[in-house]
Amino acid sequence: MATAAVTRSRYNWVRRGVPKIHWAVPLAGAGWVWERLGQPDHDSGLAWLAGLFLVAWPVALMLAVFGPPAVAGAMVPRGVRKRWFLSHPRKPWPKRLQRALLRVYRRRCLFCQSRDKLQFDHYCPRSHGGMVTLFNGVVLCGYHNRVKSNYWQYRRGGKVYYTPFRDANNAPLAASILACERRARRNPLRWYYLAWILAT
Repeated sequence: MATAAVTRSRYNWVRRGVPKIHWAVPLAGAGWVWERLGQPDHDSGLAWLAGLFLVAWPVALMLAVFGPPAVAGAMVPRGVRKRWFLSHPRKPWPKRLQRALLRVYRRRCLFCQSRDKLQFDHYCPRSHGGMVTLFNGVVLCGYHNRVKSNYWQYRRGGKVYYTPFRDANNAPLAASILACERRARRNPLRWYYLAWILAT
């Protein structure tokens, strides 16, 4: 009970943003760097440097909070992760990641923009070593999440892996969903938007 309370309080600032606290960090950092550089261009130099730090800060904050678990998991070979996931029961996505992903995807399915029966999909399927991290999560409606199932192709033209549900066997649609997810992941503006909304 106590552990759950500590976990909730620990990530409460990520959920709410607390801008009055964490936005002071890039401003203080900009001032410190400006002093160390000998106060170039006086006030305009400080303003330019503070703006640069403010623009970069959301990404740094996102990587600092959500990066370590992803990096730690990525250091485990994919084959080991795959065997572990297949031999252990599936666990639900942590509440903090659910809240973050719903904010990022504006409570809509990435593929069809529907708001009905939203679910959390592993971009890289769990059966292929995909981890439960912010960077591997996608919001899909129940139908498209079921159609995609564990559809995966490591590279264009490579072998396709697909174990569909009996009532949702549609490989071409599953391929389209995966392609949509990959386009979203290649868009740097989406990653910056993700970082920004988590910071505000």
